[in-house]
Amino acid sequence: MASRHVARIILAIVLAGSVSTLVSALQEDPLEILKEADRLAWLRNWSKAEPLFARAEQQFLARSDQRNALYARVGRLRGELPRLSIQQTSNELAELLENPIVQNDPQLRLRVLIVKGDTDMDLDIDLAQRDWSEALMVAKKLGDVVWESRAMGELGLIEFMQGNTAGAMVKVAGTISAAQQRGDVSSQVRFMTLSASAMTESGNATIGLRMLDGALAAAGRNPDLGTPVMTYTAKAKALAALNRTAEANQFLEDALQQAKAVGSLGYQAVLLAEMGAIANKAGNAPLAIAKLKEAMDQAERADGHGQVAEISSELAKIYSVAGDLDSAEKVAQVGLDAGRRAGDKFHLPSYLTELANVKVSRGAYTEAASLYEEAIDVINAQLIHSSSPANKASRIATTDSVFLGYFRLAATKLHDVKRAFSVVEQARGRSVADLIATREEGPPQVLAQLNDVEKRISALQVQLMKPQSRDQRQKVLDELLVTELRDLAPVVAETNRPWVEAQLKPALIEDLQKKLRPDELLLEYVLDDPSSFCIVISRDRARLQQLGSGADVAQQSDALLAAIHNRMPFENAAKQLYTSLLAPIEESRTKPSLIVVPDGALHRIPLEVVIDSTGKKLLDTHVVTYVPSGSVLALLKRPRKPANNSMPLLAVSASPGTTEQASNLGRIQRGVFDLEDLRLPPLPAANDEVKSVAQTFGNRSVVLVGQQASEASIKAQPLGRFRILHFALHGLLSTTYPERSALILQTDAASGEDGLLQAREISQLRLNADLVTLSACDTGNGKIKGQDGVSALIRPFLVAGAQSVVANLWQADDEFTLTLMREFYRRLAGGTNIGTAMTDAKRQVIKTFGTEAPPALWAGFVVVGDGGNSVTGTGGARP
Repeated sequence: MASRHVARIILAIVLAGSVSTLVSALQEDPLEILKEADRLAWLRNWSKAEPLFARAEQQFLARSDQRNALYARVGRLRGELPRLSIQQTSNELAELLENPIVQNDPQLRLRVLIVKGDTDMDLDIDLAQRDWSEALMVAKKLGDVVWESRAMGELGLIEFMQGNTAGAMVKVAGTISAAQQRGDVSSQVRFMTLSASAMTESGNATIGLRMLDGALAAAGRNPDLGTPVMTYTAKAKALAALNRTAEANQFLEDALQQAKAVGSLGYQAVLLAEMGAIANKAGNAPLAIAKLKEAMDQAERADGHGQVAEISSELAKIYSVAGDLDSAEKVAQVGLDAGRRAGDKFHLPSYLTELANVKVSRGAYTEAASLYEEAIDVINAQLIHSSSPANKASRIATTDSVFLGYFRLAATKLHDVKRAFSVVEQARGRSVADLIATREEGPPQVLAQLNDVEKRISALQVQLMKPQSRDQRQKVLDELLVTELRDLAPVVAETNRPWVEAQLKPALIEDLQKKLRPDELLLEYVLDDPSSFCIVISRDRARLQQLGSGADVAQQSDALLAAIHNRMPFENAAKQLYTSLLAPIEESRTKPSLIVVPDGALHRIPLEVVIDSTGKKLLDTHVVTYVPSGSVLALLKRPRKPANNSMPLLAVSASPGTTEQASNLGRIQRGVFDLEDLRLPPLPAANDEVKSVAQTFGNRSVVLVGQQASEASIKAQPLGRFRILHFALHGLLSTTYPERSALILQTDAASGEDGLLQAREISQLRLNADLVTLSACDTGNGKIKGQDGVSALIRPFLVAGAQSVVANLWQADDEFTLTLMREFYRRLAGGTNIGTAMTDAKRQVIKTFGTEAPPALWAGFVVVGDGGNSVTGTGGARP
């Protein structure tokens, strides 16, 4: 047998016409060739390692070295994988695992398992999990810490595909950390790329793009890594998600040429599919279909079941829009079958939904409902394994189409208000509802490891508040992001596990109705196209009201906001929005208390400014409050026991006085987490505001002003005993990193606190408050995460134990706010409930100041939560 292999080598070289090459080949040391091939394979540059593995394989065969020939053969197969059938390669590797030589050689078995694990990733996730689990076990026995860490990272990727975000976060973050410590650049690039792709899919493409730039920079420092096609592909998808279409297309073209150069069918399929998606978004359906069909061909040739599923789903959308329902149903079914075969549970809800949408178009409503319900069941199973409340909210946001599709079916075809309400409530405000429901069990135990990480983060954030060059600042921002993702995220995932595993069943309409007062009306909006809806619930009735286009409502909302902020006439825009949202709802004219669950653009609109047909603002006729969902309202209306030895008020102002706030914070940056400079304006009235509020509620109130208002001082207070917490200070909004949004307090060097009471810290507090007032800018604003709602500072306070929160949707005027708050608290002290007290306070300041009180000054203050509650015990849920 060996002589035949030698003869083939000789014949090939002679045919090449080089006797000297023949002599050189025969004199080569195959172990040295294998060593260099292994070095390149360790760097994951399989395409460059492949010819070396092939040469070594032939040399070992010529020497009858079966063991090393097998080892080299497996490496060659991995290099050829982009050009091979995945199914056939997986079968071939499975046969090798049964080979006695492989079974008795742990090092060789590890190599076969590694290559098989890579191969099975696009074929069958469950099969890949078995491969990498055994690889991990063998690596541990061999004491191979590098492959032990790498296998753990691959298992983390698999857990992500199975919907276990928490498990994935811990494993992948650990692998990245280990790779950085050992100088394993290829693992850094791979797992940073995969983490970035997950960020993009979760709606955080900005963060994903920054991570990908870091991965490309690391790859660029080591040319032996080769061309990181996967990273280029991921960056193109992130750019497309950010609507940077021209850049995305250029990246896709460059990456496609590189994928063709190495013969990678899988990468070509991914890149062509993304080109098709971009073309479809641009309205070029013929080009989109052509690209997607080409992508499908490549994916099928490679046996890439996961890719086939994704491409089929995109094609089904295009065919559906074109009215070709036969083709749409066919490819949607192909996509669903391929997704199930691949074991891709993460994307399974979208494949189920795409087929359900087609079924609805064909009138098969029962089949469609079954598919939607299966999709929601899969999502619920995944949410149990979220890594954090923010991750849970992001996952809900990325599955919006599931809930909207089922809601449309229930509302427009089944005309089932109870089912429609149940569907939307499983997504609307879900992350905060689950947390509130389990709050009584206490916050999760804070691990010592978490404290250490938070101290490092605080130190980095303190650096961000000091003057420095853009390059220095960028370096600190990059280090902060790495610390959050690599070190903080896995610890938070472990700490929050009991909380995120909680799943609240959505409130039933009949149960919610029992909690509503006779004068209250719940309006839960669902903006959609071509029609929007409002679920109208009163104490004795529940129904669906069809409204106009969601796009029209968004346009009217933008026009109204622009007029308010620019101090321009707003009446026409206010009347249009009233006509769209409230005029069709007859019950609103007889129920003076409106509880609104907003959606989309309505999160940024205070409805009190809309004007009815008689010319009156809603402020003049109604009390308007807001809640994240009907289920959250039901939770907040539950009776609660007052704290032992409760105290009336904690009032905080961190303003140093009448000069620019730079005493110990240095130059504050815009959002702190960006690159541009901005000094915070002084808040001279803030100290007077908190003193005035405290005076209203008596001498047992606690007031912290100036240097007393440090983060450490506030955390040291018995926060669970205060019925009211009032913060008059600057708010910090970060839409890119919602968990970093914060109230800006004074720093305290001795405590190590950074002076930023951030959203992730607030949710860990233990409150028992009737009211938290955030008399600060932008505290009610934030990133809208689809059906789950706005990620703002309000939510962490509700989770921490506030029954209601007063916040501001935009910038606040210091002096005007002082006057408004005095009026508000004077009424609260008299026993008026929170919602009515705020409404009456606004009416009074408008009466007092007349034309000098435009909506820009008062409308931004909103009450979120149970606005029917009283802080003096005369009303609401608490005795």
